[in-house]
Amino acid sequence: ARSDSAGATFWRISGPLIINGAQTTGALASAAACPGVRVLCRVIECRRPELAAKIVRYNNTQNSISPADLRANDPVQKRLQVDFQGLGVTYVHRRTAGRTERSALSAESTGPCLAAFHGELQAAGRQRREIFESDSMYSRVFHEATSAEHIYMLHCLSLAIDNVKLSLQSKVSAQVATESEAKQHEVLRWSMAKWFVLYAIGKLREEILDRKVSDPRAWHCRAEGVTRDTGSTVAVWESTVLAVLPLLENAIKEIGSTPYDVTRSSQLADKVCDKVKSILAALKTQFGASFQSVRQATVV
Repeated sequence: ARSDSAGATFWRISGPLIINGAQTTGALASAAACPGVRVLCRVIECRRPELAAKIVRYNNTQNSISPADLRANDPVQKRLQVDFQGLGVTYVHRRTAGRTERSALSAESTGPCLAAFHGELQAAGRQRREIFESDSMYSRVFHEATSAEHIYMLHCLSLAIDNVKLSLQSKVSAQVATESEAKQHEVLRWSMAKWFVLYAIGKLREEILDRKVSDPRAWHCRAEGVTRDTGSTVAVWESTVLAVLPLLENAIKEIGSTPYDVTRSSQLADKVCDKVKSILAALKTQFGASFQSVRQATVV
């Protein structure tokens, strides 16, 4: 702090974080050439991370705040942003005043993908706020060992599931779908279906890769495959989804349940995955070709 001749006190602030003011900050940047601009603000000095988190939460109640914003200053999110930047991909972990490019990944959209793949089926589909609001849930989903390449892999898998669903929907609507395709579409048409397929592929990781995978976070895209254009990696995953989906549909029928019930129940989903594991183990050679592309595009 310093004082001028009139007795006014001036403070130099280092390492400031803007809690609520993205639009104001953007306006200031645009008005940089206008002299004499002044903005009223409140400055809070805080050295306790747990208190800082509460300040962020309760000083945003006047505006809509997404759950992901609560983790904007989290070390894992900051590290992921830097890691993605090194790979040439934009990763957004907090709201910004500017427009985000279409190819960008975000913490808010990839959180449910991570949750489903790592066994948190209900969190992915029904309790998304908990992913960011619950400390225990957040630490499981955005584990400190989670890599940018792993998140990118799951992001592409999520897009592949969307593409397969749209393709099957088009065939069903045009009345050209085969009986098998219609049954597969019946699995994917429910709101929890995407998270169920992500959950299942996480469970089937060793059968898909034909090797031991103790830590599913170790499964990730090769660094050279991480690009702004997700097309090639999404195509790789589409072939895997198309190979697994008929097995999931048949296993659902075998346990005497419905796609609606199974996609909403971790217990039923586990029963389905156990049956599919047995099939893939027995038919390893036949399915090897279907999984060859994903084995080449990813690494453990």
